[in-house]
Amino acid sequence: MHCKSGKYLWNKLKNRYEGDKKVKEAKIQTYKGQFESFKMDEDENIASYFLWVDNIVNNIIDLGEEVKGDDIVWKILRSLTLRFNPKLASLEELYDMKNLRIDMLHETLAAYETRIEKDKSRTWEATFKSSKEASK
Repeated sequence: MHCKSGKYLWNKLKNRYEGDKKVKEAKIQTYKGQFESFKMDEDENIASYFLWVDNIVNNIIDLGEEVKGDDIVWKILRSLTLRFNPKLASLEELYDMKNLRIDMLHETLAAYETRIEKDKSRTWEATFKSSKEASK
């Protein structure tokens, strides 16, 4: 690159990696579409789901768009699988949902997921022990 100044170099790099206005707008619309349509998979854990959400939101923010925290929280709440419904009901009773922060939601759902996974493994172990004892 033949650059005359630091500003010229900066603008050149910015256009190369960020794209011009049309490319930038297309990227923003693509990420916003992903944000609006995402839904948690049945076999997905909460940590990987939040990483995916963070990735999309960060991509939108990196392109200069604002994403409100409460919009993210509401989208996550609407897109969780049915196994989180009991926890969502208790969250709605305990908190003013407009003030629920993303990190607080993540911690609460991760703790809940850990509890229900532990209960599943106990149920499976009990079933396995019962069938093993019955075959003796």
